[in-house]
Amino acid sequence: MPHTLQINLLGSFTIEKNGNCISDRNNRSRKMWALLAYLIYHHERQVSQNEIFSTVWNDDEKTDNPANVLKVMLHRTRALLNDLDTDLGKQWIVSGKGEYYLNSEIAYKLDIIEFEKEIELGRKQTDTTKRLTHFQNAIALYKGDFLEKFVGDAWVIPIASYYHGLYVEVLEEMLQLYEAAEQYSEIINLCQHVCSTEKYEESLYIYYMKALLEVEQYLPAAELYRNLREKLYTEFGVQPCEELQALFRQARQGLHTDLIDISDIPRLMHADNDDRTMALYCEFDIFKQIYHFSSRGIERNGTVIHLILINITDINGEPLSKRSLAVGVKNLRNLFCDKLRRGDIVSMCSPSQFLILLPNANFENTQKVMQRLIDGFYQQYPHTPIKLNHFIQPVLPDSQFNKDIK
Repeated sequence: MPHTLQINLLGSFTIEKNGNCISDRNNRSRKMWALLAYLIYHHERQVSQNEIFSTVWNDDEKTDNPANVLKVMLHRTRALLNDLDTDLGKQWIVSGKGEYYLNSEIAYKLDIIEFEKEIELGRKQTDTTKRLTHFQNAIALYKGDFLEKFVGDAWVIPIASYYHGLYVEVLEEMLQLYEAAEQYSEIINLCQHVCSTEKYEESLYIYYMKALLEVEQYLPAAELYRNLREKLYTEFGVQPCEELQALFRQARQGLHTDLIDISDIPRLMHADNDDRTMALYCEFDIFKQIYHFSSRGIERNGTVIHLILINITDINGEPLSKRSLAVGVKNLRNLFCDKLRRGDIVSMCSPSQFLILLPNANFENTQKVMQRLIDGFYQQYPHTPIKLNHFIQPVLPDSQFNKDIK
């Protein structure tokens, strides 16, 4: 009876037969698993010894006798497969004339083949229910990125990128179908499942937030946005896209469903303002709104406002380590908020850059304020590895800016 194997390359690399399973999660040689994965992925052709050494082996691990090294590795790989069935390794992996390939008479199912097949079948369907069924089958097969344990290997990277891109495409096609049918609970359930792994895929979060807003789950929508914003800023130093920001504003509006009397407005505006003697720290999108508001008022009331940009580097002007930067940013934020006036505004426009807005301060006063802040920082943290560079410019009125850019 021919052998029937179930091979999974998406996520953990596993091979199963009759309830027995071997996995790349065990402590066997990493190269042995890499060799086996490479042969399986290229199951339709013969692979030369030179190709294996140039692709699967690292350049810093050259050997004077590659044929012998590969022979030993092949023996161990076959022994590993024998854990599933006697003589499976010898029968399945064939070698000859410096080439290696899999015996086509050994029956198997390969998850990446099934994954693409289900997607292709789904896209051919005109019936929405049948289309979704095939897409759901494909999503169920995607247990993780292609050979996730080997994600840093050069030959794995483009393949993993291809399958991950295909996975996201199918998710978006499913969400489009659910949205057209107003099946918002299905969107929420699907996004809850996939957003735990697709942590930064903003297109999925857009569907997720829209569905939550449709069923008036305003608080979960707001929390979803805040969590994504924190992850994006921590990892990449960027804010969520404009569409997600707009959805967040909708969520915040939805949280205030009761009518409010005008006498309650002052109390509500100051309810969360515990640091009334400190400068205001805000997220960059809020800082931009304050900047635009201030810029519009300059021409009307004649006020003078200066903007300060502060760059954070090491003493040589190079980027800081992640840990040193995190500590420095925290210390600087506390210092700025504590030492600046209550009407001053502080924000960050990148992971290593602060912005400060100083209303009613001319250029000379702004220079003095900045020097006082820098001196105070180095006095408080004399052993800091941080170097601060700053730049000052006045805030232009909107009309002047618009004239300059025409």
